Amino acid sequence: MKEMIESIHRQFDALIAKIDPLSAEMLQDRDYAVQLADCVTRSYVMLNDGMNSEPEVCCACAIERDTLREAMEWLEVIGQTGEVDEETEHFYFEFIATLGTIRRHIATALSRL
Repeated sequence: MKEMIESIHRQFDALIAKIDPLSAEMLQDRDYAVQLADCVTRSYVMLNDGMNSEPEVCCACAIERDTLREAMEWLEVIGQTGEVDEETEHFYFEFIATLGTIRRHIATALSRL
């Protein structure tokens, strides 16, 4: 159980490391948006698998998981179009905040093990 949660934690660390928390400018690079979408997808799959097997993760991250799914969709569109408008920037910064929340929930779950 602990190994699964630690693996999820590492994946979210990797995802957070790819993101610029101060600017959405990098999203205009379509290749970057596609790479970020792939990383979000891996994080989503790991979190989803963990939720199905670990109640500690399930209780902490169910709502945030939906934000990850939405982010995958947004990033895929950005990867196709390269367009970043004000609404996209707003979502990007909310997404960054959600990643921090998920990471804290996972760290809390780890501390209880």
